[in-house]
Amino acid sequence: MKRAVLFDLIGTLLVAKTTRPLSSLYEILAKYGLTSSCEEFTTKWEADKSLPSQNNHTPFEERIARVADKLRWKIDWKQIEVIANDICDEAATVLSVDVEAPNLIKRLKGKVKLGIVTNYDHPPAIYKLLSNTKLIDDFSVVKISGEIGIWKPDPRIIYAAIEEMSLKASDCIFVGDSSDDVEAAISAEIDPILISRNSDLLDPFRNLEKDLESKYSNLIKMHGLQIIRELREVEKFI
Repeated sequence: MKRAVLFDLIGTLLVAKTTRPLSSLYEILAKYGLTSSCEEFTTKWEADKSLPSQNNHTPFEERIARVADKLRWKIDWKQIEVIANDICDEAATVLSVDVEAPNLIKRLKGKVKLGIVTNYDHPPAIYKLLSNTKLIDDFSVVKISGEIGIWKPDPRIIYAAIEEMSLKASDCIFVGDSSDDVEAAISAEIDPILISRNSDLLDPFRNLEKDLESKYSNLIKMHGLQIIRELREVEKFI
C-alpha cells in the first residue's frame, strides 16, 4: 500500500480551457512601458530560460530583468516585482480546480500523505493560487521549482518532497500531465501516473504535447507507467 501521493499542480489539479500565448505576457509588459515589438520581445524571451535565483528575487523576476536589459528597457526591481505579480494574477484567471480534485483529496486525506511538486518560476503566485482555491491546507508538502532552483524532469525536486515526508520512493506515486512529470517520477523511482484527459482541459502555460501515450508506450511496459483519463482514478493505485 502506498503512503503518499505527489501531484503536479497546473494541468493536473488546476486546469484551463485555453492557453496563454506569449503575446498576452507582452501586452502586460507593454502596459508598463515596454516599447519593443512583440516579435522582438518573443525572440529575446524564448532565447532566455529559467535559472535558479541569484539575488533574492524569483526566477521569473530575474528573467524579466534579463530580457528587459537585452531590450534596453530601464526598469527597477520594485517595478519588476509589481509586473511579475500582475502577470501571474492575470494568468491565474484562466485556471480552475479540476472538478474531481476536491472529492479525491477528501477521500485520500487520512489514508496517505499528500504533496505538490510543481514547475513554476514565481513561487508567491503558487501560494496565492493554493490559498484562493482552498487547496493550501490539504497538502503537507509543497515543492516549487522557483523556490528550490530545480525543475522537473530533474528528480531532485521529487527527492526533496519525499525527504520532507520522511518516506521512501517506493512509498509514493506521482501524478502529472506532462513528459517532465513522467520522466522526473521514473528517474526518482516513483510509480508514475500520467493523466491524459479526453477533454479539452490543459496546462495553459505549456505547449500542448501530443500523443504522449504513444511516446511512452515502452515505459508502460518497462516502468509500469499508468495512464488515467480522470483524476478520480488515482485512488485505485493507493
